[in-house]
Amino acid sequence: MDHSSANSPSQPDPAAARHPGRGKGRARTRPKGRMANPEDVAEIANLLGNRPRRRDLLIEFLHAIQGRYGSLSLGRLAALAQEMKIPLVEVYEVASFYHNFDIRREGEESGVVQVVRVCDSLPCMLRGAYKLSELLTENLGHNVRIEHAACMGRCQQAPVVRLGDNYIGDASLETVAAAAIGGEDGSKIPEYRDYDAYVSDGGYRLLSACRAGT
Repeated sequence: MDHSSANSPSQPDPAAARHPGRGKGRARTRPKGRMANPEDVAEIANLLGNRPRRRDLLIEFLHAIQGRYGSLSLGRLAALAQEMKIPLVEVYEVASFYHNFDIRREGEESGVVQVVRVCDSLPCMLRGAYKLSELLTENLGHNVRIEHAACMGRCQQAPVVRLGDNYIGDASLETVAAAAIGGEDGSKIPEYRDYDAYVSDGGYRLLSACRAGT
């Protein structure tokens, strides 16, 4: 009996080179989720520069992308996930949670011009936000997307609608439509008293007395 094979180098086990899985050739060979295209990856890498890709900077990076491109496309979200080495679903969950971010779905880059967000907090709902949302959807046309958004912190003005950076209080179909048609999507600073005027009218008297020890 020839025992020479016992001393020969062992042959590699074909199974050892197989991708992890159940052995049925169905294991994933790429990361799960949408794959980022090279152009988007290059854009995001250039935008982020040499900043560290830490998880706690995700919201800052989302603001940077929206500030540069005006919205968050799914392709750029996938590129950001790849750059930060975190799951795309994590990036999407954060971006979709905050109503400040405008996520553009497939095919919307050229079709949707404006996004109108209707606050769906309890005070706004009690003041007719759902009905307002239906009216806006029916009347503003296909180039405007109507979305529900979390509380906007202006409950005394319910129902509240946000068009870009413009918050419209006591909103109605007429006021929102006028703002949308007129392109009034910039932030508006209401009239206010400045510090000097407030102090001259007696403001901070108690604080001044405490500081003076009187």
